[in-house]
Amino acid sequence: MDFFNKIKTVDEMADIVAALKAEGKRVSATGGCFDLLHPGHLYTLYHTKAHGDISLIMLNSDASIKRYKGEKRPVMPQDVRAKMIAAFEFVDFVLIFDEDGPAETLSKVRPTRFCKGADYDPKNNGASLPKDELDAIEKHKIEVVYLPLVKDNSTSIIINKILESFQ
Repeated sequence: MDFFNKIKTVDEMADIVAALKAEGKRVSATGGCFDLLHPGHLYTLYHTKAHGDISLIMLNSDASIKRYKGEKRPVMPQDVRAKMIAAFEFVDFVLIFDEDGPAETLSKVRPTRFCKGADYDPKNNGASLPKDELDAIEKHKIEVVYLPLVKDNSTSIIINKILESFQ
């Protein structure tokens, strides 16, 4: 299978999602940087698929990550990250978005569900989703699913361990 065909633009995905939903399919999406893949990422990717018929991974562009995490990030360029994610059989589609958060992309693509980590679940004392994301979710009637976190897994932890090993 040519998994590179899974990588689509936002506009392409808006059309694809509309067609899938018209067929009665549930499209489950998640978003993130997915820089230096680790078990927490795999859990999120796998469980995004488990919450729908079709999974869509919305990947932050290199430019958006630099604005969010600083000039030294991402470690892996967006094309490489997109191809690595697309290679998983439980990922149906990948798109790269350039804004700081996925609110605009959610409004254009309109998945059935949006999967986020439990650290954003207000019921568990998590930080709430940003207002623009909440507005897009409410406006387009997107269901939010909070996924449990895989403890002590983050790209930042991995980077710090690597840096410490050279000191």
